[in-house]
Amino acid sequence: MMLELIVLPAAYVYDVLRGEPYLHPVVFIGKTISFFKKYFYKDSIINGLLFELFIIIINLIPLIIILILLKDVLFLIYIIFSIYIAKSTFAVKSMNQHIKRIINSYKNNDPDAARHYLSYVVRRDTKIDDVLMFSAAIETIAEGFVDGFLSEIMIFPFLGMAGAYAFRIINTMDSNIAYKNDDYKNFGRAAAIFDTVINYIPARISPYLFYIAAIKYSNSGFKWPDNTTDSYNAGYPMSFMAHVLNVRLEKPGEYIINDGARNPSIGDVETALKIYNRASFIAFLISFMISILLFYLNIYSVILI
Repeated sequence: MMLELIVLPAAYVYDVLRGEPYLHPVVFIGKTISFFKKYFYKDSIINGLLFELFIIIINLIPLIIILILLKDVLFLIYIIFSIYIAKSTFAVKSMNQHIKRIINSYKNNDPDAARHYLSYVVRRDTKIDDVLMFSAAIETIAEGFVDGFLSEIMIFPFLGMAGAYAFRIINTMDSNIAYKNDDYKNFGRAAAIFDTVINYIPARISPYLFYIAAIKYSNSGFKWPDNTTDSYNAGYPMSFMAHVLNVRLEKPGEYIINDGARNPSIGDVETALKIYNRASFIAFLISFMISILLFYLNIYSVILI
């Protein structure tokens, strides 16, 4: 039915205007991870893999069942529920809210508050100087575009809500257990690998979207980014964002990106966020156009769940 095509645009508009829903499915995913982790935990790659698969199954199968039942019985409720699920897989407004708190606090001469808000979006120690704080914020924007938006919205036309939700589960698992410390080095490895695989292609598409989105803000030509980080994916969006802004990004002790460029400023954080928003809109339009194409090929209505 044609009505199915409103799911993605309605979810995107809802996210941009309202942000996160009061009852967020990702919170439930996080609770299942916290509750069941004690039953699987052992510093073992096999245990980590079993835990990853278990969390995906117990979160995804009930969703698929609900979607199938609603689609067959209560189609209007199915559409509303689908919009809710689709929206929960990405977070444009949430990124804006987090980064704007950092920007506004710094501009109001309260850098300590800015560092406090930065701690909400990065794992690193935020007791750092201003330049490193700006760098961390820009890195968060660039990397977050891929794993917090682009991967999910790219997969939606092909695997529907179930596919996008599976991506969100995998990203949430990566955030929760894919640490490099002694406790999680092996247990979290499967989560890290799964996350790397699903974000592999989106990470390499992101520079092109950033380039289009940055035309208004930069005269830089397109330069394929050098991945100078130990991540298979994160270096691509971060490196290209650094190139577009002509700034040096650094995570002390781990990597330096675009060495030799100038240090970032709070203005660069603002520009990076504008590029993020424009790139998000472009990615949404592309995904929606693919959805329309698949619908008229009589494929979209089959895979929507």
